[in-house]
Amino acid sequence: MKPSLRALIFLSALHFGAVSALAETAVVQEPATQKAADDKKSEDGKKKADDATTPKDGKKADETKKAADGKKPAEVYKSNEIYQSSASLLGKKLAIGGYDAVAYHTQSKPVPGTDDFTHVWKGATWRFSSKENLEAFVKEPEKFAPQYGGYCAFAVAHKGLSPGDPRHWRIVDGKLYLNVDASVQTRWNKDHVAFIKRGDENWPRVLK
Repeated sequence: MKPSLRALIFLSALHFGAVSALAETAVVQEPATQKAADDKKSEDGKKKADDATTPKDGKKADETKKAADGKKPAEVYKSNEIYQSSASLLGKKLAIGGYDAVAYHTQSKPVPGTDDFTHVWKGATWRFSSKENLEAFVKEPEKFAPQYGGYCAFAVAHKGLSPGDPRHWRIVDGKLYLNVDASVQTRWNKDHVAFIKRGDENWPRVLK
């Protein structure tokens, strides 16, 4: 074999080897390159999806804060339209414990009402001991209903709320006042004029 032919064969072999190496390199690198491109595409797609579902400008945070700052439902008893007493002595939630509001004025004592004579006024059920008392109340409910929605007069004078007990009462200038218990009633009686003045100033703002 002539030297020129050998040289040609040797160069051909080198060329073939280089081409094979390049081909192998391409085969090895192509999947990695494609994988990187696919990963980037996937990340871009995920980011777009997140952007589409995530509120912008802190909207989600604002909504959460709004829910947290939302006002709680007002307590049912805090309403000047409800004269129910938690100190009901007759087994039910009734206006001034189920006692006859008119009897305080006509008989000067607490008299239990009955289911035979009832009347609904300002969201509460009022019971009376007689038909006459029922009719008198229906005609002038504001005249006979206890002051401050039936709440303790001493508590209202101090900008607070406590249920009035129908057994601890007093009529002043034709108006019925209740207190939460005997000891509070005694304290209120000692300076009831001043306490009534303060109570009138606080009512009904104390409900807020």
